[in-house]
Amino acid sequence: MSRPRSRRSPSLPRITRSATSAALLASLLGLACNSPSAESPAEPESASATSAALEIADEGTRFEPPRTAAEIPSGAFVCNMGGSVHFASYHAGECPVCGMALTQLP
Repeated sequence: MSRPRSRRSPSLPRITRSATSAALLASLLGLACNSPSAESPAEPESASATSAALEIADEGTRFEPPRTAAEIPSGAFVCNMGGSVHFASYHAGECPVCGMALTQLP
């Protein structure tokens, strides 16, 4: 005679797998809710805003760390070393830092 099959509760690995899946889903939903929305994008810093904030003294200004040429106001004379500007002035002349001739930005 065969024994009647008993109803077993779900196995422990199946319960663990379900709990892990539920925890993972809750974590992902929590991350999605905390992400910045399209209605409030981060404010990118525009080149014009940077240029407006960048001031050059009458006797010239040394930049440490160096700035990009795009950040310097147009018409200024700069010491441009491979795209990095470490000195700028509104007057032509030589860079007091390295001795190179200053070039005027368009």
